[in-house]
Amino acid sequence: APTCAAAGSKSRHCTRCDEVTDVTPIDKLTTHNYVNGVCSVCADIFKTTVDGVTYQVMTETGADGKPVGKLVTVSGNEIPQVAVAVTGTGDDSAVSDGKVTVPSEITGSGSEQTFVVTKIAEDAFSDASVTEIVIPATVTEVGTGAFGTASTITFNGSTAPSGIAGAITETVTTVNVPEGAADSY
Repeated sequence: APTCAAAGSKSRHCTRCDEVTDVTPIDKLTTHNYVNGVCSVCADIFKTTVDGVTYQVMTETGADGKPVGKLVTVSGNEIPQVAVAVTGTGDDSAVSDGKVTVPSEITGSGSEQTFVVTKIAEDAFSDASVTEIVIPATVTEVGTGAFGTASTITFNGSTAPSGIAGAITETVTTVNVPEGAADSY
C-alpha cells in the first residue's frame, strides 16, 4: 500500500509459483497521518497557510530522537495542547489589506486537531507589507524582527510575550495593550 513516504503497487501473485504479473504502480500519498502535528509515517511537521499567513507546529525531540509536537498549557485551560508558531507570509502580496489578526487557534486541512498559536517566529512578517498586527493572548514568545514593517501592534494578553524588545523595530509607532497591562509591557 502507498504511504506518504513511499509509492505502492498493485499486482497479481500466483499462489503456486510466486510469479508476479500485472504490476501497476500506485503514487505515494499526498496526505499525512498527523499525530500531535507530526506525521507518524514520515515525521513531516504540520504546516498550513490561513489568510496568507503560515503556521507551523512547534516541535521537540522525543525519547526516540524523532520530532514530537510541543505541548503547551494555555492559561485557563488545564488540557495540554499542541503549539504552533507563525512562521511567515510567503510573499509580499500574501496579506491583501495590510492588517493581520493572528488567531489564538488553528485547525488546518489534513488535521483534525486544533493547535494553539503561542509564538511569532523571528522575522515572521518581514516578507509582507503589513501595517497592523493583532496578537492574541495565547502568544507567549515573539522573535527578533517578528513584526516586519508594521506600524501598529495590538496585544491582547495582559502579560508581555518574551522577546518583545527585539521584536518591535523603529517602524512601530503605536503599541496597544490591554488596560492595566502597561507595566508588563
